[in-house]
Amino acid sequence: MLERLFEMQRALNDRIFDKHTLGVVSRDFDGALDPNAHSAAGGMSSETRQKWVLNYLRALVHEAIEAEDACAWKWWTRDRLDEQALKVEVVDLWHLLISLTIAAGMSPQDLLAVYEQKWRVNQARQDRGDYGRGTKAASDEECRAITT
Repeated sequence: MLERLFEMQRALNDRIFDKHTLGVVSRDFDGALDPNAHSAAGGMSSETRQKWVLNYLRALVHEAIEAEDACAWKWWTRDRLDEQALKVEVVDLWHLLISLTIAAGMSPQDLLAVYEQKWRVNQARQDRGDYGRGTKAASDEECRAITT
């Protein structure tokens, strides 16, 4: 299922990249960074990757706010949850999360592998009751031990 979602998102991203002449294609995000590369040469610089990661992070924030708006969060009004709008906004968030994952250079397999490792870290934190707040250094070390 993840593979299908990534395939669909790559096609949509490539359509957007092409339509707006943004100078990248989805495959540019694959693999390791090349500090001497330009996307047209088949690689991606760290600056370009950083730009796209930030683009997707900013878009995620705004889509999350749109999802919040569907939740009738204004307790002083009589608005109700708009379930249909919420579902659509959640899917928009998935579009952006998958794009962010691709921009981070991760495949569906990478995502699953890292997710499983981070899940184990989170379970251990729940078992310990420290929720990653024991010490910053210990929390950072747990995350550095996650491999991709």
